[in-house]
Amino acid sequence: MFAIGRMVAGIGSALLAVVVPIYQAEVSTPETRGALTCVTGIMYAFGYSFAGWIGYGCAYIPGTSPHASAAW
Repeated sequence: MFAIGRMVAGIGSALLAVVVPIYQAEVSTPETRGALTCVTGIMYAFGYSFAGWIGYGCAYIPGTSPHASAAW
């Protein structure tokens, strides 16, 4: 069930990553079209980077689970 949920979430995220810039380009004015779609790409990159750094930082939090050290 976890794998299927991850697959559905991944497909949904991929669709949003494609559809949102197209929608923004369609509804924005010609003067702001480039800036809006560029900011969308920058925010995707910032979000991926932020999530990666949060994951990296959380990997060093000590835990009490007997399986916590299994990943290392």
